[in-house]
Amino acid sequence: MHYLTEEAYEIIRNIRDPEFPQTLEELDVVDPSDLFLTVNEERKRVEVKVIWTPTTPSCGFAMNIALCIHAKLRRDFSQREWLKVEVKVAEGRHDKGAEIDK
Repeated sequence: MHYLTEEAYEIIRNIRDPEFPQTLEELDVVDPSDLFLTVNEERKRVEVKVIWTPTTPSCGFAMNIALCIHAKLRRDFSQREWLKVEVKVAEGRHDKGAEIDK
């Protein structure tokens, strides 16, 4: 299962921030320790939860970043036919975190 977590991180770490020339990894927006992956053999499901940290509490592109993380995982993850993705803003790190998490 560790290799699936690494695969998920490799997919999202190089996403470029829309406001800055750096990647999400370079900006410390995503970190491998904030990816949580479970495999449910019975339901034939792989669940990936990503907790990410916006660059500022008022980041205007937070929704776009969350959607990009979600879309890249859905498109590029090897287990995509069984994949459930959840992308959440780190608690208290964005003014509209609850709206973005919907």
